[in-house]
Amino acid sequence: MQTDKRIPKFRARFKRLRDKQTSWRSHWKEIADYTTPRKGEYLHDLEGMTEEEQGSLRNDKIINSVGAEATRILASGMQGGMTSPARPWFILALENRDLMEFTPVKQWLTDVRDIILRIYAKSNFYGSMHSNYSELGNFGVAAQLQEEDFQTVARFRPFTVGEYMLTLDAQYRSSGLYRHFSLSTEQMVDEFGKDNVSEAVTSAFLADNLDARFKVNHIIEPNESIINDKAGPRGMEYTSLYFEDAGDPEAYLREKGYESKPFIAPRWDVNGTQTYGSSPGMESLGDNKMLQKMEEKSLKAVDKQVDPPMNAHPSLKGKGGSIVPGHMNYVNAPQGQVGFAPTYQVNLNIQQLEEKIRQTEQRIKNAYFNNIFLMIANDNRSNTTAFEIAKRYQEKMMILGPVINRIQSESHDPTIERTYEIGTRLGIFPEPPEELQGHEIKIEYVSILAQAQKMVGSTAIEQTASFIGNLGSVNPAALDKLNVDETINMYADLTGAPPRMIRGDEEVQQIRQQRAQAQQQAQQAEQNAAMADGAKTMSDTKLNENTALDALLGRVGGQNA
Repeated sequence: MQTDKRIPKFRARFKRLRDKQTSWRSHWKEIADYTTPRKGEYLHDLEGMTEEEQGSLRNDKIINSVGAEATRILASGMQGGMTSPARPWFILALENRDLMEFTPVKQWLTDVRDIILRIYAKSNFYGSMHSNYSELGNFGVAAQLQEEDFQTVARFRPFTVGEYMLTLDAQYRSSGLYRHFSLSTEQMVDEFGKDNVSEAVTSAFLADNLDARFKVNHIIEPNESIINDKAGPRGMEYTSLYFEDAGDPEAYLREKGYESKPFIAPRWDVNGTQTYGSSPGMESLGDNKMLQKMEEKSLKAVDKQVDPPMNAHPSLKGKGGSIVPGHMNYVNAPQGQVGFAPTYQVNLNIQQLEEKIRQTEQRIKNAYFNNIFLMIANDNRSNTTAFEIAKRYQEKMMILGPVINRIQSESHDPTIERTYEIGTRLGIFPEPPEELQGHEIKIEYVSILAQAQKMVGSTAIEQTASFIGNLGSVNPAALDKLNVDETINMYADLTGAPPRMIRGDEEVQQIRQQRAQAQQQAQQAEQNAAMADGAKTMSDTKLNENTALDALLGRVGGQNA
């Protein structure tokens, strides 16, 4: 068993962070109960429960599943709109746009981007991101660990809410990840080895009690006592320590280190200095709870209409009879008394109740931005033009824009940067051109949602180019004002055109020089041909005994002038 003097401090930090998270956990649990019951398993008290017993706690509050459906649409829409595996969703760029147009630089940036995308395609990145989008939409926060992998370069592990706690740095960005989870005896021994686990785990293993559960804590935070130039975890930027929740106060299971921040913790929206974010799930929780209540009341009302409680005369007791639809009862009722009669009449306007339910469902769907992701599918008009759809989509993207920007900065940026750092360390990228020395590489997003935001700017380009073109038909001098090359570059950036589609500046210059030379040669050949034709015509033209050519050359009467 290994020990470390820092473990008691980490234990105290775990307790403090968990206490601060209490109100969040109760809120998250309600959201999970009404949208995704299988998420947030650590929000429940699972101590001593088997997996079968844990399963019985789920899905007992959902009658109308619109909340779950809205979550799926949001997660799928974010996946397809921001990190689609079917198309490139980011490019690598430079602040110096002229250098970026230099063909070797442009080719290198494209090659590196393509390698990173292949890494994501081979790994579990896209499945992990889909899980993150679901967590973000419901709970306002998500967390994911990115490890090096021998086969796929990178491997991703998403966590569920309640499993972890976060700390923020001075810029209010996530700086530390503190996980609290449980493993079986078999998993403990397999993961950490028999020599590193506690006596309680060892005893359970020797007794063949492999399904017993043990709580484990995992801390990832900046290395406060980094030793420069030291090999191993103590010389790395981030500390990673596993230790059991019970047992020796100073014992730990495993120590690791990371060269760079290995996790992301994006948030949907943040108010002030909040550690955890707000979400569509929080905004629609009241509607979701009300929807379940209305569905329950509706079903009860319909049931009472179809199968109401009945009254009967005491004399009928024990004499049989049935209230099953279609059955006939023959009874001798007292004067003016029927045999069976409803206790009370339920006169429910089903249409009004269904409309109220529909309105509530729509509010939930709107809170999850389903109206954006299903905009085209929900448009039943047959005369809608592509231009109108594009404009409406751009307008709606302005609402989602701040969320997209936050997810890009807190999730996608650090993930791509860490992938590049791992790939560089493993030597899987080509050598960069010398011209890139001293230039910072930046990430630009060309996903569907990112393009929808940028396309607002493309309207100005289209309108200006059209305006200049119209003026040019009246006065060609107006065309001199338009920088065609720069306009094409700007428009390609906004629309996310593939980098290989647009030629670099030096390649364009070579093409134009070759075209100019070809035009010059053609003009020269045309002039030479014209001169030859003129000479032949003059030589064939008779002026008395001499030709016109003789006269031009000063030969008159066969003598030189």
